[in-house]
Amino acid sequence: MQRAYIGIGSNLGDRALNCKRAIEDISAFSNVTAVSSFYETEPVGNEDQPLFINSAIEIMTDITPHELLDKLSEIENKLGRMRWGQRRASHSDAGEDKISAQRRASHSDADAGGRECEARFGGINSERQEQAGSTMPEYVKWGPRTIDLDIIFYGEEIIDDPDLKIPHPEAHKRRFVLEPLVEIAPGLIHPIFKVSVTELLGNLKDSHGVVKLDYSYTPDP
Repeated sequence: MQRAYIGIGSNLGDRALNCKRAIEDISAFSNVTAVSSFYETEPVGNEDQPLFINSAIEIMTDITPHELLDKLSEIENKLGRMRWGQRRASHSDAGEDKISAQRRASHSDADAGGRECEARFGGINSERQEQAGSTMPEYVKWGPRTIDLDIIFYGEEIIDDPDLKIPHPEAHKRRFVLEPLVEIAPGLIHPIFKVSVTELLGNLKDSHGVVKLDYSYTPDP
């Protein structure tokens, strides 16, 4: 069994529910041993899009890194993720309409946390959500997405293949990745830089906003 860390993000539809559903699907083929809090974060790269909810999880798995990548891609597809180069007339089929009102109601605590953080960020997220639905299709490069699942670390593996790079090459530069990781694994050592994720976070120059939500997700035992 190998210990791996996966970054989770969503900025379309019911963001917290998208992240929760992804964690549930991952737990179907691996042992989810830790889940960070949910964080509302400012987008990096293409900044004119809705705020994200991000989280990180620790899993124990016996599948290979490439098999794990395939599994995560299947979950992204299931939840309506569109990728750069794909086309969609609108983002309405991204999965949001398939979520029943009963399931959304069961996550009212997550919605409340999101509203609280929208206020902290100046109330810009609802406006950006509306813009994303009308002017920014999900398949824009670095654009909005219903779900994003990235392998951040897989044991001490270093992989540099065309379709898979581990550790994630941008992880050490991103506050929205490091803050959730430090919460669940502060002593985790980056296999290339040979320093802990806590040290990487302490030296980080990324100033994009990351706000911890009151809501977090605990997998069923």
